Amino acid sequence: MNNLPATSAYRQKMEEITDKEDSVELSFFTCPAMQQTTWRRANNTRRHLTTRYAMHGFHFTICDARCWEPSEQCRCRLCGEPAGRYHLMNCPNNSQSLTQLTAQ
Repeated sequence: MNNLPATSAYRQKMEEITDKEDSVELSFFTCPAMQQTTWRRANNTRRHLTTRYAMHGFHFTICDARCWEPSEQCRCRLCGEPAGRYHLMNCPNNSQSLTQLTAQ
């Protein structure tokens, strides 16, 4: 590294970066976009499914209230369990692929 003193602008920027990192849900790192790399390949026709699942988990397709953002009150319409952002991939009653669910 270097021996330059940290300026207030540097400290502020580092604090912003840390706050952004802390705001990411831990479950985000277990979604397919973070665990697999095949979606990054050229001409992948289903890339949008992987990236959209990473962003919102297609929560609206299973939420009993049909809301876009998960809350404490959201329940899965397939199994009745709490429906978090990434519940869809782990729902015991989900028998459809992301492609099928998003076509509805």
